[in-house]
Amino acid sequence: MGKNIAEQVFAEELALIENEALKVAVTRYLNEAAPSYFWTAPSSSSGKHHSRFDAGEGGLVRHTKMTIAVCMELLRLSGMEQVVQGEAIAALLIHDSVKNGMNGAHYRADHPRLAAERWYTFVEKEFGPEVTYLRPVFYYALWHSGQWSGPSIRDNFERPQDLLAGIKVVHLSDYIASRNFFNKAVDFANEFI
Repeated sequence: MGKNIAEQVFAEELALIENEALKVAVTRYLNEAAPSYFWTAPSSSSGKHHSRFDAGEGGLVRHTKMTIAVCMELLRLSGMEQVVQGEAIAALLIHDSVKNGMNGAHYRADHPRLAAERWYTFVEKEFGPEVTYLRPVFYYALWHSGQWSGPSIRDNFERPQDLLAGIKVVHLSDYIASRNFFNKAVDFANEFI
């Protein structure tokens, strides 16, 4: 993998982040702090909770791209005006960055916490604790599994009231993008084409 892989792989998605400082922080996080397997791993090791679209090599990157496409559609809906687009996109870019732990050995149910904490630690060290995007991106990534957030999240973290709309957008983006019902639609279409 090249040193600036994030700029190559996620050029379109990074362009959606309006805040230049946040764009730099996310790019550096992906290039410097995300485990190398992030760029090549499948989105799901079991295949149970994801479509065939994001199975196999590079599936985690394809899934991340799909979550951002879904997010951009959700942000067009009424009631989502208060969600800062760049913060939601940043959270989706990092949300599964540590899905298989730091060594990539196996799926980690606590990966939302691992990714959010890794993001927070990296940004705080490199850019300082006062940056305005640090907190929302942390909570959006932390709660991206929604109702399936495990005890390491539910028992230790609140859902800040001022960030609920963004948490919902990020969660729904991940949820919709990871559904395997897409397989049925594609299979049905392929039978008749």
